[in-house]
Amino acid sequence: MYRNIFAVLLGILFSTVGLVFSIKWLKKCCVEIKQIHLIMYIQQLCFYYKFDIILLLILLYTLNIILGCSITAYMVLNAKTAYSILTGSIIIIIHLFLLCTVSYWLKIMIIPIIFQLSYFSGEFIKFLQKTN
Repeated sequence: MYRNIFAVLLGILFSTVGLVFSIKWLKKCCVEIKQIHLIMYIQQLCFYYKFDIILLLILLYTLNIILGCSITAYMVLNAKTAYSILTGSIIIIIHLFLLCTVSYWLKIMIIPIIFQLSYFSGEFIKFLQKTN
């Protein structure tokens, strides 16, 4: 039981730290991310942001989610997919309410990606451990 709790906390820690550092790195190196309302998103995306920066931010988010959920699924003994989805759900709550450095449309856009990646990372680790 303690191993499962430790695995979930470790996955959340890795993912959250990776998210914070990737946002800080992107703000420092590439562009300052400002608040854009969802209505003005389509109009201002082409003129204000470079589309590559948004794709890079989404890529960094997905890599951190895969890392955190894979660590959780690797350390848990049973129900690897369920624990990785639990980790993804907790990361969504942390992402929505505690990380206030990115705009709201990006937070809303990332939610389906987090759910799918947490499920697939659990299934992938389960497949890798079954073959060995």
